[in-house]
Amino acid sequence: LQTDDDARGVVATVKRMYQKEGWAGFYKGNIVGIIRIPLYSYSQLLSIKVLMAVCEPFFGPDVTGPPWAIMNLGGVLATIFTAPLDTVKTKLQVTPGLDNSAYQCPCCF
Repeated sequence: LQTDDDARGVVATVKRMYQKEGWAGFYKGNIVGIIRIPLYSYSQLLSIKVLMAVCEPFFGPDVTGPPWAIMNLGGVLATIFTAPLDTVKTKLQVTPGLDNSAYQCPCCF
């Protein structure tokens, strides 16, 4: 957004965005983000649960919480699973001239 000479700060950038794209410009890619966050959380929790079941013979049934390695691996797997959605969201946000209806909530605009 700050590649043009007329955008020298946050306020100037916000004004320019509003003038060029209207209120909808601030919500580009929002629907993809709304879909991505629950998928990330679910896939992380599912990964941790499956990894705990696989590793239970090594740690025993009395483990009160997942070991750090399993929690970290669950986060890595969730990130790998949802990274394409994050890429789509970013492309929608930075590509000028896209049809707003393709990525906006119809009930908001």
